Amino acid sequence: MKKLYITLIFIFSLHFGYSQSTYKITYLATSQLDSTDVESKMQEIAYLYINSQSSIYTEAKAMQLDSVFNELQQGRLSEGYLLANINSLPKPKDAARIVKEYTDERITNHNKVGTSAYVYTEDMQIGDWKLLDEEKKIHNFQCQLAEIEYGGRVWQAYYTTAIPLSDGPYKFSGLPGLIVLLQDKEEHYSFEMLRLDPIEEIPSYLNKSRKNTNSISKQEYYNEYRKFTGNPLIQLEQMGVVLDEKNRRMAQQNIRNKNAKNYNPIELSN
Repeated sequence: MKKLYITLIFIFSLHFGYSQSTYKITYLATSQLDSTDVESKMQEIAYLYINSQSSIYTEAKAMQLDSVFNELQQGRLSEGYLLANINSLPKPKDAARIVKEYTDERITNHNKVGTSAYVYTEDMQIGDWKLLDEEKKIHNFQCQLAEIEYGGRVWQAYYTTAIPLSDGPYKFSGLPGLIVLLQDKEEHYSFEMLRLDPIEEIPSYLNKSRKNTNSISKQEYYNEYRKFTGNPLIQLEQMGVVLDEKNRRMAQQNIRNKNAKNYNPIELSN
């Protein structure tokens, strides 16, 4: 199991909610790639940016990569520099950038399948929360438990009304306070708040679509995702990469073996 050790630091203003309206919340995101193997868990840092109009959730490595490509599009980096440093570029496990638009009550998901960029939307109310009586102190915050069913999983969230932000990691929001800890009942996925910082503004490039983004429905996105995970060679072939029959069969078998172990997406149904 890949572990990420982090010192828990909280920066929390006594005047929270009065003089500041934009925040960056850091989460530790844990995912179990193989549902049968607890040692397959991986941890990544993720950020939730919040202002009065919207929020944006993204993994740190995905954000770093988006920043590099934004510099390229703005002409501040060259393609030659990019190619020369391609091995040192961040390699995010999850490329999702999830935007919650409060006024429109809409979620916009910017994601990638292989090298192709896609965007789809869905309602911000992804289900009905059930508020439970259980309380728990997490990092000195008094938190209350709530449950929701989404994406084929039952999720448990501990939220605190001490931070009056009705939001949380990934696509989850709508509770009477910020989600401090979120996990599915199988504990395959979890998100734990590490830090809260007031900031001046959300990085502007996070509000931009990725280059050559295709707008599709959520169902179409998952159709593309399943097609790719079943045969990632499709995109290589579309790019003109040709494998002989022997190497093609070996590659397909390796892919099938890997997918048999690693197929444990955060959303089991859509």
